[in-house]
Amino acid sequence: MGNVRMTSLPANRAVASRDCPTCIKRRIKCDRTEPKCLKCASRGLGCPGFKAVYLKWNQGIASRGKHAGKFAPVAACSNKADNDGSASAVRKRRQRQHTTTAPDFPISQTGNKPVLDSDSQALPLPLPLPLPLISTSTDPTRDAEMADAFLSASIFQTLIHHFCTKAVSRLTWIDQPSHPWRTIVQSLLQHSACVQLSVSSLAAAHLSMAPEASAQQSSSLFGIYSSLRDRALRILSAKMQSELRSGCSTVAESTSVIVMSATEILASMLALCYTEVFVPGSRDWKVHLRACRTIINLQQLQVWQNTSTDPVLKFLVKEINDLEILTSTTAFDDDLLPLSAISLQSGNSESGWAFTSLIHKITTLERRRHFTKQTRGHLDPVDMGVWRRRVEDAYKRTLACPRLTSASRSQALRKCFQALTRVHYHATLIYSYQAFATAREKSVSIAGLKDNLLQDVRFIIAGSTDDLSHDLFFPLFIAGVETTCHRGQQIFIDKLFVESLSRTGIWCNYPALQFLRSIWSQPGTLLEYESWIDFARANVSTMGTFVVF
Repeated sequence: MGNVRMTSLPANRAVASRDCPTCIKRRIKCDRTEPKCLKCASRGLGCPGFKAVYLKWNQGIASRGKHAGKFAPVAACSNKADNDGSASAVRKRRQRQHTTTAPDFPISQTGNKPVLDSDSQALPLPLPLPLPLISTSTDPTRDAEMADAFLSASIFQTLIHHFCTKAVSRLTWIDQPSHPWRTIVQSLLQHSACVQLSVSSLAAAHLSMAPEASAQQSSSLFGIYSSLRDRALRILSAKMQSELRSGCSTVAESTSVIVMSATEILASMLALCYTEVFVPGSRDWKVHLRACRTIINLQQLQVWQNTSTDPVLKFLVKEINDLEILTSTTAFDDDLLPLSAISLQSGNSESGWAFTSLIHKITTLERRRHFTKQTRGHLDPVDMGVWRRRVEDAYKRTLACPRLTSASRSQALRKCFQALTRVHYHATLIYSYQAFATAREKSVSIAGLKDNLLQDVRFIIAGSTDDLSHDLFFPLFIAGVETTCHRGQQIFIDKLFVESLSRTGIWCNYPALQFLRSIWSQPGTLLEYESWIDFARANVSTMGTFVVF
């Protein structure tokens, strides 16, 4: 392979502050290109990168002299066999070291039923760790296990911290310190190993998709996500089997116990559902969402929630309803639609975001009108003025909500939030026209609404913060289906869609972008249908269900 000339490298590349270990070992000048140096890559060598500390558990502490290759200094009173530096002795010690178990969280299994260790009721939370006892003797096996235990606890603390500081901000319209995932669910994290594993899996999945993560880091984090997810599912399975065996048709005094257990299961399932939202190509979010609805129906939690003051249950049911609403806009099987609209009113009044319940009403009425058209062949016209007034009312209520306005911590964020509210006002109004309006009404109104929507989107992305970039997928999708003949707008929406996917990590929205690209590539496709909704309904067997989250 040819040499890499330093003068031929781009000046604006990311450069490390030190040489990589491979170049140091080869005694050549490293180009320090991050994340892997080009000199190693040009020769097919594995560049370890530019970490501050490199751990090598299988390397002796001495590299030369009479202690070369030994794992511990020789003590005068030590046994001769332990101090033997022969090749056979070193091999035995290394074999003993390699048989140590991998770092793991304190969960054991008995048969097929996962249980917690007897001395631990839940996984360790991010609290100060006790210092290990200092011993004058050195045992490589024991020391490696101690280091692995510290490493496991450190990884867990990092994941919980990332969940609270980064991932939660992508699960709400506008982030605020008092978000329920930080406050309410924190109580479940203190006592439930299942919730801890699910939340940690969510954080690992989100971290693995971070733009700043290297390929090696992403691969490691993805493995952690898979392991934590599988263990959470095993515990969930055991809990649900136990619930089914015990049954819930007992006396009224057990209602609180049933709700507490169901709340833990719902929180874990919802966290796993959000976990799959961050995994490219995964459709398992739908499985977990259906499971959440099944638990609600089996335990009759929807009825209990409507009269309860339990903040945990009310929050979890509201989140599940919101997810089902967003899914139902592009799904056409009845069991994905929320079964009750009563809790939606209270849920949206608490969160302050009034557009979600309105989208639910539009979707539900559109499905009913489609059924009526199939059976009777005639539909009564819809007064679009009524829907315009409803959308305007939702817009005013959202802007007047003190919880949302107080979350705008700066003047710039406050202006971006106002623009975001206008964006969703236009998107919801366009969605109502797509669902109910005549062809003439669409041609008169939608073009202007779409232009206003894209203008506010440009204002948001030009701002100094990207805290609201995860809130643009639904408006971009609604505007995208109306740009079949505008190549410039298609390029803008496609670019912003991809950038938002990479920045937020919400990869469940990628199938929505594929849907847009398919209709953009064949502009005449939608002309055969009254709207994109009819096109998606007719092709659901081939295109499948997707969510615009």
